[in-house]
This record gives sequence, structure tokens and C-alpha cells, in this order.
Amino acid sequence: MIYQFGNFKLDTNNYRLFENDCEIPVEPQIFNLIAYLVGNQDKTVTRDELLKHIWKGRIVSDTSINNSVKSARKILGDNGAKQEAIRTVHSRGYQFVAAAKIVSGHKPLEPVDAPLEQLIAVLPFANIKPNQDSDYLGFALANQIIGDLNHLEKFAVRPAASIRHYIDTLNDPITMGRMLDVDYVISGNYLLENNVVRLNVELIEVGSNRLVWQESMQDDYSNTFALQDMVAHKVAAGLKAGFKHIFLNKNYRDIPSNTLAYEFYLRGVSYPLSNDGHAMAIEMLKKSIQLDPNYAPSYAHLGSHLRLLEQHGKIAPSGMEDVEWYYQKALELNPMSFEAMTNLSGLYTETNRIEEAVVISRRMLEANPNDANTHFALGYIYRYAGMLDEAIEAMEAALRISPDNAKFRSIVSTYVSAGKYQEALTKVYLDSGDYGIGYSGMIAFNQQNYDLARRHFELVIEIDPKGIWGLIAQLHLAVMDDDKKSGMRALALIVDSNIIDAENIYYCAHFYALLNEPSASLKMLERAVSCGYFNYPHISNNPSFSIIKDHPRYLKTLDKAKQRHMEFRKKFL
Repeated sequence: MIYQFGNFKLDTNNYRLFENDCEIPVEPQIFNLIAYLVGNQDKTVTRDELLKHIWKGRIVSDTSINNSVKSARKILGDNGAKQEAIRTVHSRGYQFVAAAKIVSGHKPLEPVDAPLEQLIAVLPFANIKPNQDSDYLGFALANQIIGDLNHLEKFAVRPAASIRHYIDTLNDPITMGRMLDVDYVISGNYLLENNVVRLNVELIEVGSNRLVWQESMQDDYSNTFALQDMVAHKVAAGLKAGFKHIFLNKNYRDIPSNTLAYEFYLRGVSYPLSNDGHAMAIEMLKKSIQLDPNYAPSYAHLGSHLRLLEQHGKIAPSGMEDVEWYYQKALELNPMSFEAMTNLSGLYTETNRIEEAVVISRRMLEANPNDANTHFALGYIYRYAGMLDEAIEAMEAALRISPDNAKFRSIVSTYVSAGKYQEALTKVYLDSGDYGIGYSGMIAFNQQNYDLARRHFELVIEIDPKGIWGLIAQLHLAVMDDDKKSGMRALALIVDSNIIDAENIYYCAHFYALLNEPSASLKMLERAVSCGYFNYPHISNNPSFSIIKDHPRYLKTLDKAKQRHMEFRKKFL
């Protein structure tokens, strides 16, 4: 869609803004703000809408919103006094008032469709008496209740990853519910004292601000599982909803048999999704398994944390077969463990068993079509197979169900592999650490904006110079500085990390090409395709491969990727 107003043209398809036919650089957040206001010029846009569609429900201050509007006005030659483009509607929001007309395109800007089922969010519970020995229960209890409510009929639940960053947030439940764009919100507080857990819980209908159900309950700390189970059944009763058959079948329910083991498990799932958090979670989950070797979730989560740390080069690789063993063990104990199936699907995608990954993901989708992780798993598979439109569609579907889910950050990579850099930049907020900054640097590098790329890469190195993204940053800086020796030294450390993931092998081929090492690049590219990364559009459109594009080995490898890509598309589309 292209809009024209005054001397400006706004191209929402290609994320470009022009003044008098000269392109104006606009950062993605501000562009999205302008585009949303222009696309909804017939109405006043509230701050809640901006939070939902521009900040994706993240908690931001009024000052941040005001500054973004101020920046948008400045770009458009407007200001708070003139308000000829963006008008502030007192106590309500903002409206785009410059006369904008559509000069190209047919599809208006519309909010993303929500799932048909009514949505529930379970907020982390507040600790009445904060204590480092019991604070973990706030998120852990919410996480477990979410797991139970996932089996409600006619309702979908925001995954735990969507509410993790609301830990210790003091906003009222209605505000939080609106930010999460849900119909119902569950919130409460707890107190652990004298080995008894007291839990106060309420279920609120967000739209009407109606208290549906409220209750206080307590049980021995050793019976925490029963307490969370009780909450799930009380919520179901309040909503007049039943549970799916699988939840009622005890063969598919994960019921712990050891109190201390369950505590270690709860502590494990409560740690942040960072390298340090992964390491601490691994320690807790191993203790849990030692005490209760028949509790499936401990195996599924342990495998996930091990895999992520291995990928980040933070622990010596023990072999993906070990990680797979944990997933398979979880499924042996519970054949319908979604956590294990999701993780196994990802592992199979990365290690040339992509057809098996499809079968697993479609099985999950049949069991629960509203599971965000399943949609994302399918998108992940499609990316490796080069079905990029389908990958983007599936991953965006996952984010509609679970906004701000940091586990879905690799949608950035999907947009990058499709050459859609601006869209990729709109998703880097999913990981504000070295991953998001590193990809921002790679995008700037690909766009030949080397000053911006340098700033991003230098920041990544400050965060973690020895991590995988720190090494990638050093490599790109070496390319820009024509310092091949330093670049090869950084790449050697990346390659020496015993890479198994086919996509990561592909990126090594890309890095060798950047460093003008055609032989090594060809070898890595052949290995990547053979190991299951046959993203033909990405490979064929990668400009770094210009140094090998006429080589017979490249042409043969490209043809191999194309053939498998076409066969996969024919079989699974």
C-alpha cells in the first residue's frame, strides 16, 4: 500500500517513506507508528492500541510513547503545537489528520486476527512476603496452571513465555489483560509460611471488568501440585468449560511423586531464558530427575536447556543424541508431552530428519490447533525447506497466539532469509540481547550501512565477546576492516564448536564467502545441504556466494537444494 499526503509518500509494503521523492531514513518502530496512524486515519487510536500493535503488548512508559510520537511528528515536519499531521486527542489518544489518499494497493491496514477461541492469560503470582527462597513460585505456579488450562475446551491460553517478563510487574490485572489482548485474566498472590502455601486467586473478564471467580485456598508445601490442579479445575468451573479427553486420561498427565523433586523442577522452569539461567535450570532439573526419574517434564525441559547452551557455545557439546535421549525419555513417560514433541521437532529439523519433524508437528497441531509452539515449529521446518512464505505465516500465527514470546525470536532469521530486512527489524525486540542486536548488525551490514553495523557489532562484543554472537560480530568487523586474519581467527572458533545444526553450517559457508575463502565456503555449503538445510531461495539469493556462483560444485549443490526443496513442497504443501 502506498499513501500520499502533502509532499510525503508512505510505502507500507516496502517500509519506505519519501519526501519530495527523496527517501527518508526512519527507524522501524517509528515507521510502524506512522503507518498504523495513517492506516487508521478515520478514527482516534488509543494508547492501548498502540501498545498492542506497535509495542506488541510490551510494558512501556508514557514517556516512551510520547517520545515516539514526537519523533514521528518531527519526521513529518509537524510538532506538538502545529499538529497538522498527528493530532493529540486529549485523554483518548492520537489521530492522523493530514489528508492521506491511497495511490497504490488495495488492502487496508488491519489489526492481526486473533484466534477464534476465547483467550486466557495467567499472570505470575505475587509473593506477599518476597523471599529469594520462595520467589520462584510466582512464575512456576503460573507456568503449571497454564499447562493444565491448555487442555480446556473452547479456550486458548497464552503460553508461559508470554507472561515471563511480567514477573514483579505491579500493573493491575485489567491493564495486563488488555496488554496481552485476552478475554480473561487469572491473577493472585501467595504466601509460603510454616510449610503451608496460601494462594489467593481471581478470574476476571477483561472486557467487562467482571469478577468471575475468586477464592483463597491453601495446602501443605509438599502438596503444591494439588494446589495448582485445584486452581485449574476451579477456573474451568467458573468458565463453565470442560477439559479435553487427554487431560482426563491419567496416562497422559504428568503427576510428580516426590515433593523435593517437584520443587527442583519448579525452580528449574522459573529461571530466565539466558545462558546463566539455562545453566542453573540444568542443575535443578538434574536433581529433580535423580529424585523422581519418572516425571516427564523434567526430561523435556532439561534437554531443551542443554541444547540451547550447546548452540551458544557455553558448554562442551555432549552430542545431540544425548539431547534427543532426554526428549525420547519424556515421550516414553508421556507420549503426549507437547514440550518434548516441540523440542524433538526442532532437533529433527536441524539434523536432517525434517520429514519426521513434520509428522510430529502435524500430530501436535491435530491435538491442539491453538498451540503457539506447534505453529512455530512448523514455521521452523518450512524455513529449512525454503518454503519462506509458509514459514512466515506459521511463525506470525504463533506470535498472534503468544505475543512477545522470546522463544520465537528466530522469526527474525526467517525474514532475513527471505530478504525482508525491514520486517526482520520489527521482530528483534523479541530478544533485546546479543541475538537481536547481532541480527540488527547483520541486516545493516547486508544493506551496506556499515557505520550502523559497526555500532551494533561493538555492542554485541561488549555483551559477550566469547559467545557465538560475539564471534560473529568480530568476524563482520574484520570484513569491514579488511582484516582477514582476525576474521578467520573468529570463524575458526565458531567452526570448532562442533556445529551440528544444518542452518548454522550454512551460515559458516556464508562467513567463509565473506572472508573470500571459496574452497571452504563450498565445502560448508555442500555439508549444509547434505545435512538438511535446503532453503533454496535463501541459498540462491545470497550475494556473498558471488565468489563461487560459477563453480561447478556450487551449481551442483544449488541444484541438489532445489530438487529437495521442490520434492518437500510437493509432498507437504
